[in-house]
Amino acid sequence: MIYVHAQPACYNSTMINISIRGTSSPRKRKLIREAAKFAIGRLMPRKQNLFVDIVLNKIPDADGFCTHIDKDVFEIELRRNMNTEDLLTTIFHEFIHVKQYSRGELKDLPDKYGYASWKRGRIWSYDSLNSPWEVEAYTGQETMLEDWYAE
Repeated sequence: MIYVHAQPACYNSTMINISIRGTSSPRKRKLIREAAKFAIGRLMPRKQNLFVDIVLNKIPDADGFCTHIDKDVFEIELRRNMNTEDLLTTIFHEFIHVKQYSRGELKDLPDKYGYASWKRGRIWSYDSLNSPWEVEAYTGQETMLEDWYAE
């Protein structure tokens, strides 16, 4: 007699998990989830495993941050009280960083001098607005916002 065991539902399937914390508004949660799915579809259409925890917080000096936690695990912090257009723009910007980390284009280097690795080169990351990863993110966020409204 031969027994065939069914694989768990998640076996060999796409595991894209988006967690949203910091808002109780169903409308805002839906918008954030749809924007995240849109960004993943545009930036990483073949990505199969990804966990992104999106947290809305009071952030004093920025609209958002992306933290690479582990291989395919990220946290995106968003400033809590942004208007819809700024929220969408920031989500797209931070997902560009998710793409950069995920593909190994951007790596934080564990040193006290503030360097990062960009496409295998070492760059001082404190000049963040002019860094190549931020230039790509600022350019890409505008393109994605235009595409979002076009669809």
